[in-house]
Amino acid sequence: MASDAKKVEETGSVEKKTTKKVTKKATKKVTKKVTKKVTKVVAEKKLEKKVAKYAMRIKFKSYDLRIIDRVTAKVFNLLVKSWAQVKGPIPLPRKKKIYTVLKAPFVYKDAREQFERITYSRIVDVISLWEKTIEYLKNLQVPVGVSISIDTD
Repeated sequence: MASDAKKVEETGSVEKKTTKKVTKKATKKVTKKVTKKVTKVVAEKKLEKKVAKYAMRIKFKSYDLRIIDRVTAKVFNLLVKSWAQVKGPIPLPRKKKIYTVLKAPFVYKDAREQFERITYSRIVDVISLWEKTIEYLKNLQVPVGVSISIDTD
């Protein structure tokens, strides 16, 4: 009987090991399926973001803050008037360029003047366009001192 008890214990432990192996394999299969589904969903969301990025990006640059704000407001109002979906105007960080100039032409290096030039920039993203939108933008008159660049996706 002692030998029978040993056999039962041995077979019981063997059964436990096999069930553990089976459950590990099953959980691995399930986790693989779940991760595949999750990666597919994530990839689809990334594609949606890329597709819905923008149809047209309008960049404004100027040295005068008041002028650039007026122009961006004017363009924004025209885009809204033409039923285009718009994001912006988004203010970008200003770029500051400092120039140092000697006051005296020859010896006096300590006498210097510093000048700075600040460039302001804005972005307006147009997500969906209409024919009216392009017509309005063609007829737009921009004051001197503002540079506009239009990029299409």
